[in-house]
Amino acid sequence: MDFDDSIQAIVDTTYPDLLQNYNNADFLQKRAILASTKDVVDKINDYVLSLILDDEKEYYSADIVDKSDELLNPTFGVLTPEFLNSLKTSGILNHKLRIKISTPIILLRNLDQAYGLCNGTQLIVIKLGTNVVEAEVITEPNIGHRTYIPRMNMSPSDSPWPFKLIRRQFPFMVSFAMTINKSHSP
Repeated sequence: MDFDDSIQAIVDTTYPDLLQNYNNADFLQKRAILASTKDVVDKINDYVLSLILDDEKEYYSADIVDKSDELLNPTFGVLTPEFLNSLKTSGILNHKLRIKISTPIILLRNLDQAYGLCNGTQLIVIKLGTNVVEAEVITEPNIGHRTYIPRMNMSPSDSPWPFKLIRRQFPFMVSFAMTINKSHSP
């Protein structure tokens, strides 16, 4: 059994009747595939999205290097947008975000604690705009609360590079699968 067959088997077991239930909050609340690495999570989420026939929207990040770092090392000024877009690490989203209406997502940042919009909150996408995404909370205590999520600047807390990357992207990821660490969020 190769890797793609393993992904299909895991998805079929975790999400039986996915195509009939992928927009059902109760169905999604009780299920998630846990993986050890972000790369495996991305592959599983991409696979599941490919099964859903709804229209898809792609959002691309805007990436820059913190200018205060550039003063420390002038060579940072020659980092191309293509190079910055290719960077992946924990703590920031990928450059390209693929999403569909009714897709479950998980917040990666605290947005509004009073309304339960915290790191780890699960939602379902309701509408896809150009600069905001409308979503509905599917986890306690604010089930049913609708919110608009804007793009925001994010940087990894521990940069693996000799510069600070600032990525402007939506602060959530598709959550059919998530890393084991993310599953322990409140």
